[in-house]
Amino acid sequence: MFGSQVISRQIVSRKLFRRAFDRHIMCLESSCSMQAMAIHHNNIRLFTSDIISSDNNRQTIKFTPLIQVYEQHVSEGKYLSDELQKHTAKRMTRLQSALYEYDHEKFIEQLKILEYERENQQLEKSDKSSSDTTEQQVAPPPTISIPVPRGFYIHGSVGIGKSMLMNTFYNNAPIIKSRKRRIHFHAFLQEIHQRIHTLNKQLLDKHGRSFHVDTSKHMNPIIQIAQQLSKEITLLCIDEFQVNDVADAMILSQFFGELWRCGVVVVATSNRPPQDLYEDGLNRSYFLPFISLLEKYCIIHHLGDKGKSSGNTTIEDKDYRRVKSGMERQCGDYFYLSKNGSNASEKKLDELFQLYQKDSQHMNSQPLTLQVNFQRTISVSRYHSNSIARFTFEELCTRDLGSSDYNAIAKYFQIVIIEDIPQLSLKYPDRARR
Repeated sequence: MFGSQVISRQIVSRKLFRRAFDRHIMCLESSCSMQAMAIHHNNIRLFTSDIISSDNNRQTIKFTPLIQVYEQHVSEGKYLSDELQKHTAKRMTRLQSALYEYDHEKFIEQLKILEYERENQQLEKSDKSSSDTTEQQVAPPPTISIPVPRGFYIHGSVGIGKSMLMNTFYNNAPIIKSRKRRIHFHAFLQEIHQRIHTLNKQLLDKHGRSFHVDTSKHMNPIIQIAQQLSKEITLLCIDEFQVNDVADAMILSQFFGELWRCGVVVVATSNRPPQDLYEDGLNRSYFLPFISLLEKYCIIHHLGDKGKSSGNTTIEDKDYRRVKSGMERQCGDYFYLSKNGSNASEKKLDELFQLYQKDSQHMNSQPLTLQVNFQRTISVSRYHSNSIARFTFEELCTRDLGSSDYNAIAKYFQIVIIEDIPQLSLKYPDRARR
């Protein structure tokens, strides 16, 4: 008798949950102004204060098509005309138009309603399985009527304008500035790891070490961080997408899968096509689902598909980094080779380093300490202001340094000189990779 009373009370409680949810949907359909609502019955609560129709609050931004912006920069001499870049700009202009029509907040609203309805149907199914009531037909869950624009993944060789096109797209995307982000891939991964670390520390402080490990989606820190980010941004632009670390590879599928499920649009650049990401990496089979998701949610574009050529050099091989007048005038070549003990390359590096010493307003007598994530630091002994730093290969590539250290150096200095680079071999693969 007591057991049947418990089951009956559960059924009544869930019916009240269903009734409250129906009232919530009716309120949304009538576009009324909702107040924070909580229905209490046997410790069951439904909070709806964060689900508010955003039709009147959505900010629309006028934009100039990317192809027009590109052609204008070419006519002003800011960019050099390139048919491959022009073709890419045309394709990305379509994404601009799709973003202009896209209402991310309303998508999130419909996604929450869909999740509530699915959870409620699961409760009803469990009620029917534990009672003798006649089976009733379950109404199909509501669908999401707002299509999410497919993102854009640009890959190709170095220096051909991938980052330039993405930056131009980011600056002209019809999304308010607070709802879009442009970030380097390694910096983005460091932010994810930092957020996960902070969340795990909060759980540890709250529950202690005796807190049991909960692997459910609701308690998964990777999923939670992705959901937090999806509430902050609509457009995410990532530069230099490259996966080398097994820890990064293991979280990307979960993280980006949830990010895409929550309607975030991703635009990325990379030197590698999706199928070559994390190639020959440890446990790569666990990374393969991410590649499938990337191809599903992003248009894969190779900057160089047309394969046009001029003389013996294809357009794709043109490295625009070497065309910049400042780099050509001050640095000349990127590499200085020395043979048979010649110190000619060292003299050229000394001249370059001294050139920036003259421009510096003060002498750097003390080593510079740069802050790295997770309360770490790295010391730089030879530098001039934030213009140039000089390292030996041993200082940078034989010590226990990683992408966060190199990212801190690259962010602070405009030019980094690495000297005394030996002939690399498979004997020390970690040095070659660094």
